[in-house]
Amino acid sequence: MSRRLSHTQSQTTPVDDRLQRARRQRLRGDQRKALLLLREACCLSEHEARLWTLYAVQCWRTGHRDDARTAMRQALWLRQRENDHARAHVLRGLLLAMESAVAPELVRAA
Repeated sequence: MSRRLSHTQSQTTPVDDRLQRARRQRLRGDQRKALLLLREACCLSEHEARLWTLYAVQCWRTGHRDDARTAMRQALWLRQRENDHARAHVLRGLLLAMESAVAPELVRAA
């Protein structure tokens, strides 16, 4: 039987820790805790479009439509600033779906 040593495990960043915890909370069904953890991750690393996108989708799932649109706009702006045209195009489509509020299932695909 092998023993795990805590010092041999890789250290996670505070952002990664919050992402993992948010994922676990979402799987357990606690959408609000997942939302708060993702918001904290966005505050810790405010220049990561991926985090803003995850936060926007979680806001959408929990019914915070205005916050979802704002977070998606932030993610889109960051992608455009990074000249990541392919991902910006996808975010533009998700934002359009959010603003027209026609297809929540399209947002879920993110």
